[in-house]
Amino acid sequence: NDGEGCGFIWKVDDKIVSQWDSYTPTAADLEKFIKVEARTTEGRSAEYTVYFSKLPVVYIDTNDVPIQDKENYVKGSMKIQGNAKYNSANSALYDGELEIRGRGNSSWEAPKKPYRLKLSSKANLLGMGSNKHWTLLANYYDPSLSRNKLSYDFSGELGLSYMSSENVVLIMNDKYQGVYQLCEHIRIDKNRIDITDW
Repeated sequence: NDGEGCGFIWKVDDKIVSQWDSYTPTAADLEKFIKVEARTTEGRSAEYTVYFSKLPVVYIDTNDVPIQDKENYVKGSMKIQGNAKYNSANSALYDGELEIRGRGNSSWEAPKKPYRLKLSSKANLLGMGSNKHWTLLANYYDPSLSRNKLSYDFSGELGLSYMSSENVVLIMNDKYQGVYQLCEHIRIDKNRIDITDW
């Protein structure tokens, strides 16, 4: 209703920071949840929450159905929130259905789980080529969260074949899961390994 007759409450990590109709985040708000609650004089209300980050943010919602293994997919939805490098002006930011399951071998036993994603239709996530199949690497055993990304990008700079990837923040079922590496899933495809599938 264009804000007329509305009261607003802005919160950063559940602490009230403003009760005006708008709020401009500051550097102190980085890597935190920002929530706005709006309430009309008639008693109608709505709220919206985002995670404020310099990295792209991947929101996955499975309706609180847990991902328990590496064999069975769980249905859900995924939305990607862009950043300065990837935004709606220069990138296709995904907002649609997906299926998700666990992946990895020893990494699946770690507290921070890696995942395999299967989108409902092909999408060019963050400029990495159009495909339905993607992975989210947890990189739990690398405290710097940079070894894989650096080695992949270095191979590309040398002109070798390499796997595209981007660091993202993962929010699953409204809970912060950490920084993950969104990657291509290695498979025979013109946008992946472009060879003849015998």
